[in-house]
Amino acid sequence: MIDCKIVGVNNMNFGVSRRMHVPKKAFLVIAIVIIASMILIVFLYSSPLLIMTERLRVDQFQFDGLGYGAKVFDSGGNDLAHPYLRVPSEVSTSPTHVLFSIWHAEGTKLDSLTLVFSSNDMFLLSLIAPEGRPWPRTDFQKTSDGIGVILDIPNLELQGEGTVTLEFFLQQYSDHLDLNIRVKFSLHKKPPFSFTRYAADSFLNVAVERLE
Repeated sequence: MIDCKIVGVNNMNFGVSRRMHVPKKAFLVIAIVIIASMILIVFLYSSPLLIMTERLRVDQFQFDGLGYGAKVFDSGGNDLAHPYLRVPSEVSTSPTHVLFSIWHAEGTKLDSLTLVFSSNDMFLLSLIAPEGRPWPRTDFQKTSDGIGVILDIPNLELQGEGTVTLEFFLQQYSDHLDLNIRVKFSLHKKPPFSFTRYAADSFLNVAVERLE
């Protein structure tokens, strides 16, 4: 005789899944948190929250045979930007061509740029209209003391995403021109590292000789 027993059949789980019920209020809270996070990311990308300012270390401009370049570092020694100026030291014709460009590291965005040209001698500087994507508001005029020229772009907008290049024509009226160029710019690191504004200020002096 075989004795068969059925033990605890009503308490055993034979793989029947149970669905978790998420209250509507909890679902709504989760959706609001996700949407708010996305809005915050977009805001930080377009208008970064810059609550601190760090002055960058700028090496001296070095001549490479064609122009003058400098490296710019933050306090951690990271190479963030390379401003570059190509100004001829000898010219046979006037006006002559002057070029400025600034590279910046991947993951950063240029926010503003100011160039100031000055000299004790008389000169004329003309900005060549830049090509490419639409440019933001650019102020190009004489300095307040009337002896220099200033180019100021307070917000580079989309142009600040990549290398910025500007070109000028320089007209000199004497055989020797001591041209002083001041380069100021600011940048920030893209989200999630958008709490520090990095600012740099550097100078370059170039002697331009006019050949007979």
